[in-house]
Amino acid sequence: MPSFSYSGRNPAGELITGQLDAENSDAAATYLVQRQIIPLEIFPSKLSSNIFLSFAPQLSIKKVSLLDLMFFSRQMYTLLKSGIPILGALKDLGNSTSSKHMQQAIEDIHTALASGLELSAALRQHGDIFPPLFASIVEVGESSGNLDQSFQLLASYLDKERELSHNIRSALRYPMIVIGVIMIAIIIINTLVIPAFAEVFNSFNSELPLMTRILIGTSNFMLGYWHILLGFLVPAVYISRAYLATDRGRWHWHNYKLKLPLVGDIIFKSIMGRFSNTLAMCIKAGIPWQKTFTIVSKTTDNDVVAKQVLHMRDNIEQGVSISQAAADCGLFPALVLQMIHVGEQTGSLDTLLAEIGEYYEREVNYQVKTLNDALEPLLLWIVGIIVLILALGVFLPMWDLGQVALSS
Repeated sequence: MPSFSYSGRNPAGELITGQLDAENSDAAATYLVQRQIIPLEIFPSKLSSNIFLSFAPQLSIKKVSLLDLMFFSRQMYTLLKSGIPILGALKDLGNSTSSKHMQQAIEDIHTALASGLELSAALRQHGDIFPPLFASIVEVGESSGNLDQSFQLLASYLDKERELSHNIRSALRYPMIVIGVIMIAIIIINTLVIPAFAEVFNSFNSELPLMTRILIGTSNFMLGYWHILLGFLVPAVYISRAYLATDRGRWHWHNYKLKLPLVGDIIFKSIMGRFSNTLAMCIKAGIPWQKTFTIVSKTTDNDVVAKQVLHMRDNIEQGVSISQAAADCGLFPALVLQMIHVGEQTGSLDTLLAEIGEYYEREVNYQVKTLNDALEPLLLWIVGIIVLILALGVFLPMWDLGQVALSS
């Protein structure tokens, strides 16, 4: 999490300076206000501006899974619904969770609450675990006195997100395994198998078939220049990661993903499903429009779509209806626009958005399964071609040598 340096004044008017960890400067300001410190200046500390920290989100493994967050939400709902005080509920969860990172976060939140901080502000201090949507829904629950219902809403939303991610990973697991095995097989064949056959063929001092020469040349290139290949690969990966860490690079990559053949449409529909579900939940929770679309933009996980969502927010603040703002951005399909328009007219926008989210979830699951079925024969063709090339390259010279031996 980034580190921020701050200066502010306490209720006595004294100047206070220090450092704190927060997801962003807004979260840091919220934390200071909760501690009755009026912030004067907040800026990233030197440590957080270190170039290596810019790669932390890409290089680190996610500390807490969606399943952990879902269990946390569901258990908090059960405990609060039973009338257990929130400090007692957090203590029970901290002792029962199996995730060390979640356990540490719960202990920190318990300490912050005991010192007078609100739950939503304490959650924002752990932005690497609890996303902005999570803290905002909890904040609404705190304001309305329905904190248990907020956790129930979060548990339902996280369960849908987890199921969708699980279905996508399960469907793509087989193709990824086959591709990985093919790459490993190619490396082993070029470094171990082909060199052994090359020594045998060279001992006969005869002209080899074209396919055999290609295989031997490829193998010799990999064995002789592997360090050069590695020398190009490592900087290429480093530069690519550095470019994707920038706003411009991330935007280009996200735009490119939406245009990818076969999978681009799946990614777009997945984003539409997440957009609809998140917007429906924010409306149901009663979050203000400006904050709602800010949260939704962060949950799309795509900078291109997020930019359009923020454009919708700006138009709505100027008095434009939601359906008109959605139509103006030119991003949403006709189905979504029609459902939003009907929802506005009937006052059931959250219900219709939830139905849109379920529709896109079914579409994504179906298309992922269809993609998997389409990739299986393609992968079989690739494996068959590799086997054919190896067979021709290895057995053709042996066949020629056999013919020469028989004729003599």
